[in-house]
Amino acid sequence: VQVGRENEVLANLKNPSWSGVLRFYVGKVGGEKLVTTLLENGSSPLHEYLFQIASWLPEACDKLAWRKEVLVRLGRLIISDNVPIIWRQRATLALALTEESGVGALLDQLIHQENPELRQVIPAAIAKINKDDAVLSIDRLIEDSNPSVRAAVVHALAWMDEPATEGAVIQAILEPDEPLSWAAAEGLALNGTIDSYAILREAIEDEVLSVRRAAVQGLSLLDESWSLELLKRAAIKDDQPVVKIAANEALQKITQNGEAGKWQAPQPGDQAWLVSWAVEKGRMVPVGEAALPLVLEALEDEEPKVRADAALTLAQVSAPEATDPLMKALKDPDILVRTAAFAALCELDRAWDVNGSLLPTG
Repeated sequence: VQVGRENEVLANLKNPSWSGVLRFYVGKVGGEKLVTTLLENGSSPLHEYLFQIASWLPEACDKLAWRKEVLVRLGRLIISDNVPIIWRQRATLALALTEESGVGALLDQLIHQENPELRQVIPAAIAKINKDDAVLSIDRLIEDSNPSVRAAVVHALAWMDEPATEGAVIQAILEPDEPLSWAAAEGLALNGTIDSYAILREAIEDEVLSVRRAAVQGLSLLDESWSLELLKRAAIKDDQPVVKIAANEALQKITQNGEAGKWQAPQPGDQAWLVSWAVEKGRMVPVGEAALPLVLEALEDEEPKVRADAALTLAQVSAPEATDPLMKALKDPDILVRTAAFAALCELDRAWDVNGSLLPTG
């Protein structure tokens, strides 16, 4: 990268393989021209450009020229109504990783907002800034009235893997609150540390049914010889059917994930949920691809679960023509539908580059 080769850099703003070059350029030369070009001419429906730019802030040599605009846009996305929760999560994490002063205080204010979707995404971001302060800031939210917020707190505490958080995570896995105990077990599994694994080893042998079931949930995320052995033992020797069934399902899932197979896009007309929905409406489901218009119609159904199923199906059948309806679904009043629409658009973008946007490079 050399000063004077700006046009070459600008020409490769949309080239994922240039992500490292762009980061180096911003650190040595400055990013104002790149930022201006992306924000004015490279608007991405999935906000990938904004997240990419935010990732440059810690290393930029000229960030004073454009930092405010980036921070404002991130803040606006965080507090926007009816957006996919993954946007809020990515925006809060991007904000935390900018290393800008005052971000911690802002997040500490946001964690007290009435909107549970907002409270849900803040713990992970706070944990990224300062682990010592994070324990004090988010530990109190473990008593939050919203189960998703409680689970998010446990995930954040487990991720930190600090002596100060271990007690709270162990307490969470012992709770009869299923989402909370499962979140704790999943967090421990994803940590991948000796101490985390030791807790799961003990939990799968616990005398309390709910604790053993939570342990299975955590072990299902691993594919290690010791974790597979524990699951096999639970599938055979546990005295409770719910644990046996869960352990068997976990083993089947792990086995299937390790098997190579030829992928073939499913047909819209083969979807069980679509057949059930059509029967309720007194409709016939056309065969194969001819059922795609019916899926698009279901995306407008009054039931959120149906709309979410339709969104996910549009990704599974790899239908790029569904981009515009899915973009509209991103503003659906139901969080389940917004999340499904976002996931579907990401899948279509990877397959077809439907938005002409960069995948995350930061």
